[in-house]
Amino acid sequence: MARGKSPAQSPKKAQSPGVQKKKAVNFGKSPNAQSPGAASPSGGALVSPLIKNVEVEEEPLPEQPALFIPTASPTLLIEQSPYHEFLRDFGMSYNFPERLPKCIICVSARWVSDTDQVKVMSNPYPQTVHDFFGFADCLYAVEYAAQCPSEHSAKVAESLEAFAIPWEFDGVRGYDFGCWSPLALIFPGAEIPVVQVSLAKSKDSIFHSRLGRALGELRDEGYLLLCT
Repeated sequence: MARGKSPAQSPKKAQSPGVQKKKAVNFGKSPNAQSPGAASPSGGALVSPLIKNVEVEEEPLPEQPALFIPTASPTLLIEQSPYHEFLRDFGMSYNFPERLPKCIICVSARWVSDTDQVKVMSNPYPQTVHDFFGFADCLYAVEYAAQCPSEHSAKVAESLEAFAIPWEFDGVRGYDFGCWSPLALIFPGAEIPVVQVSLAKSKDSIFHSRLGRALGELRDEGYLLLCT
C-alpha cells in the first residue's frame, strides 16, 4: 500500500509467489513492472483471461565457457599491458544481462588440498587473501567483495558427488590471488557469486580430469568455469 494513501485510493499490489528480488544491475526496466492493464488477483480486480491463462517459460541459460588463463603478476592490476586490456575487454563482452553467468566456479593452482579430498568453499563472505609479498602497498588494499552463497556451494558439491569426487566444505578459506586478481579485471563490480574449488595434492591427472568434467557439467546451468 502506498504510504499516506487510503486503501480506496491505492489498491495493494501483490508480487507473484515464488519471485524473489535479486541484486542485479537494472538495465532500464523496473524489476517490479507489470503488464499494462493487468491487475493483481489479490487486489480484488478482474484479470483478463488472456493474461491469466498465459504461462511464461523462462529462457534457457546460455552455456558458459570454460576458461584457462594465466594469473600473471599482481602488478597486472595497476600496469597497462596487452593481457590487462584483454581481460578488461573480455569482461566488457559480458556486460549484457542475458549473458552474465549465474555463478563463477574458480579453480586456482594456489589452492591445493593436502588430503585426498577436494575442498569446496562454503564461506558466504570470503576474505581477499593477499598471498604474495614485495609489491606496491596499494595491491594489499585490494578487496574483491564477491559472495559465495550456500546454494551455489551445494550445487558444486552435488556435481562432485555425481562423478564420485571425494570432497568437503571449507568455511574458512578466502579468495586467493589466483582467483581475485583476474576477476578484478573481468568483473570489477564483484556482483557475480564466486565459489572457489581446490585441487587435491595426492591425486593424479586422471582424477583432476574427472574433476574438470564434473565442474563442466554446470556450464549449461549458467556456471562459468575459470581455471587459473
